[in-house]
Amino acid sequence: MKPERLATVKTHGLAFDTETHLTQPGLDAPPLVCGSAAQAAQPTQGTLLDKADARKAFGVILNNASIILVGQNIAYDCLVMAQDAYTRGIDLLPAIFKMYDEGRVYDIGLAEQLHAIAQGHLGRDPRTGYDLRDPQTGQVKVGYRLSVLLDLVCDRTNAKESDRFRKSYALLENIPLEEWPEDAKKYPVDDAVNTLEIALTQVAPPTAAYPPGAQFPARNRNLHNLSDQADAAWCLKLADAQGLTVDAPAVAELEASLDAKRAPLLGYFKDLDFFKIAPYKKRCKTEHLEPYACEECNGGKIGITKTGAERVNKDVIKMLLCDAYEVGGVCSHCLGERKVPGQTTCKACEGADIECFICGGVGKVDALKKDGTPKTLKNCQRCDGTGRDLDTAPIPRSDKTGAVQQGRDDLIESGVETLIEFAEFLETAKIKSTYIPWLKQGLDAPITQWCNPLLATGRISYTGCTVTLPRKGGVRECLVARPGKLLISSDFSGLELVTHAQNCLDILGWSKMAEALNAGIKVHDQLGADMSGIPYADFLTRRKAGEKLVGDYRQAAKPGNFGFPGGMGAPRMVLQQRKADFDTVGPDGKVYKGMRFCILIGGAERCGTEKVTKWGRSSLPPTCKHCIECAETLRDTWFKTWPENREYLNKFVNGVVRGSGEVTQLPTGRIRGGLDFCAAANTGFQGRGSDATKLALRRVTREQYLDRSSDLFGTRTILMPHDELIIEADIEQAHEAAMRLQVVMEDALKEICPDLEAAAEAEPCLMARMYKGAEQVWKDGRLVAWSP
Repeated sequence: MKPERLATVKTHGLAFDTETHLTQPGLDAPPLVCGSAAQAAQPTQGTLLDKADARKAFGVILNNASIILVGQNIAYDCLVMAQDAYTRGIDLLPAIFKMYDEGRVYDIGLAEQLHAIAQGHLGRDPRTGYDLRDPQTGQVKVGYRLSVLLDLVCDRTNAKESDRFRKSYALLENIPLEEWPEDAKKYPVDDAVNTLEIALTQVAPPTAAYPPGAQFPARNRNLHNLSDQADAAWCLKLADAQGLTVDAPAVAELEASLDAKRAPLLGYFKDLDFFKIAPYKKRCKTEHLEPYACEECNGGKIGITKTGAERVNKDVIKMLLCDAYEVGGVCSHCLGERKVPGQTTCKACEGADIECFICGGVGKVDALKKDGTPKTLKNCQRCDGTGRDLDTAPIPRSDKTGAVQQGRDDLIESGVETLIEFAEFLETAKIKSTYIPWLKQGLDAPITQWCNPLLATGRISYTGCTVTLPRKGGVRECLVARPGKLLISSDFSGLELVTHAQNCLDILGWSKMAEALNAGIKVHDQLGADMSGIPYADFLTRRKAGEKLVGDYRQAAKPGNFGFPGGMGAPRMVLQQRKADFDTVGPDGKVYKGMRFCILIGGAERCGTEKVTKWGRSSLPPTCKHCIECAETLRDTWFKTWPENREYLNKFVNGVVRGSGEVTQLPTGRIRGGLDFCAAANTGFQGRGSDATKLALRRVTREQYLDRSSDLFGTRTILMPHDELIIEADIEQAHEAAMRLQVVMEDALKEICPDLEAAAEAEPCLMARMYKGAEQVWKDGRLVAWSP
């Protein structure tokens, strides 16, 4: 937000809020019930507005160029008002876009997120260092909702003290305001007043000590970037409102085929005791309007015991992993019994680590009942309930708790065929338990989404399953275009290679990768060629001819070019890539999940013939030694191929970490603080990439809604996963829309990376379903839909 606009918040800020029906599947902009407003001139004098007055007030805001619209998640309120006007035959979108163009939108949540990014505590309470917590409900990881903001910024915890009707305003829709209960009238007004108070405090100079004894940091860091982020949030909200269309027959077919495949395997694993029926406790979801009056949980809110739940029998899996890694010996703590009495703090020394004659300096003593007998036995933490000696065992362990890891990667790497099969079975279980229920939300109406428009790097995220859909398994293909339409997917080619090269030019003044990209050299092929010792031109020729060896070198080069600029080391690269959605086939035909460097570029017959649990100063889960050695060689070659990276990592990134711990992301000037080595290395090219994608989104959205001369007019963006835009267009319009989308995206990247215009590429493709890996298909000079 421009400084002059920021100063105007203090004098011409106007907080506006709406109360609506509840959002529902396919209804991201529910009907308006009432509104509320508060003006900077009288910040404590909020006003409750009926529908008619809310419409008038919003019209005044749109048409008065001196007013700054203030709100929390204000894009939602703009969407509600736009939809309300549309139902009455009025188009407010041109005026809303104009307001955003003029930089007249101040979102207090985005403002605080931008400030927290600069301070290095996004998502955490800077007073405690812990995750954000709602001061009224006690919920954690709640984001920057109004109650959290009022606590953080104004040190008040009463934001929602009159919220009895928060989810029930639809009940009051046809009742005159004067007949509403007092708390129903007070709640909207409080929202507007609190919102304005937060905004005025955010833009004010520091006034208090925070934390105690330290200077209160100005709360307006990064606000120069607020207008752009608010604009992107508005465009993302419009995309969210479109929803995702689900093909009901495809979902039914997927579920049926999944059940058919799982049934015999489920019986097989049950026979092996891989599952057990176990009771568990679940939080009561009933609204407790009166304390202890709930019949479901008997007033306890939590602790409802559910029986008959099938759970993985982790004890059996642990023992099989112990056998796989040849873990022997007996745990000295539980003497092989797997259980130990519960322990309590030693009262003689109050848990201090001294030579106490009661606890022997351990600080804990066995917990006993009043009759002197041990209390309930607990799993032995030292052996993780296996009874084996795990202290020195080469078995995958959690860094935080020391527990035996039982994830998909850990089961696969054990080498035990039964555990490998079980890992694959659990993957199908996730489709059954997570993705199919999510898809079924869209059987009657499109799946509605909620996007967080701002992460620490500038990227976005979605709640739910939207961007975590598996490549395989048929889940993604259940999402389709609406009848008569096609999906257009377009992502930047090697976006973070381009943004990293531009950063090196800006920071260091030189970049071999930038030279290569501008010359049209394919950087993955160049690194693969240098790795293999094959001249670049020959490498290209042999790869196009389908030679496996050359293809393997290029495949191994890709994660190196993308991962090493972020400071990733060889061990982490190996661990990351063996979880990748990629299968490596060994010379003997054995299929390995993920990428195996030792086979692709190391000439190994098998992966994992020798495993290590330590590399340098880092502890690892059991990892193929040869894979790490190959990744080390790849990293050395990467430094030789792109030598600017030694200066970038050693001079710039180390300088940032040892200095202020802050990076100014270019070209926006957005500051990110509190960085460690890898975050400092990553944030420049990730932030630049996110800014390019958001700029493209903002320009595409304007052409979709406002520019009747554009080939994008009438199309709709439905999703923005990472560096990709997915839009929906009429079949007859799809080719022209795709070509225009490509131009807009490439122009946005050229603006963000002005020295790499030749490398700015975005390749659109058409599809009827949400395929991963769709490619361009041309027929008679026009793009047509791709299918497998």
